Amino acid sequence: MKVLNYEMESSTLLTIASVFGLKAAMVASVIAVRGKQETPDDKILPRAEERLANCIREALSLYLTGDSYA
Repeated sequence: MKVLNYEMESSTLLTIASVFGLKAAMVASVIAVRGKQETPDDKILPRAEERLANCIREALSLYLTGDSYA
């Protein structure tokens, strides 16, 4: 299937935000290869959390300054 993310809850968040005319975002991090193992490797969690935090900081910075990658 080549699916990296089984996350479902953010669709509700994004739908509700859209209904109310609000902006919303979601950032996910891949911490387990579900085809090989079901449980995340504890050794990669700190790095995944760090990368996730960096992504969120960058996105907020771009949003607050009105910049974009385009």
